[in-house]
Amino acid sequence: MTLDTLEKKISPILNHYYRPDIKEIITKRIRPVLEGLMEELLN
Repeated sequence: MTLDTLEKKISPILNHYYRPDIKEIITKRIRPVLEGLMEELLN
């Protein structure tokens, strides 16, 4: 599962419960962290 599909699955849920700018927050804060984790797991 790629990060994009993960985001697509999570986004509607987050949009429902949180504010609309949650997507920006995910992209700026959480995504770099996830990418770092994925890299560490793959290496």
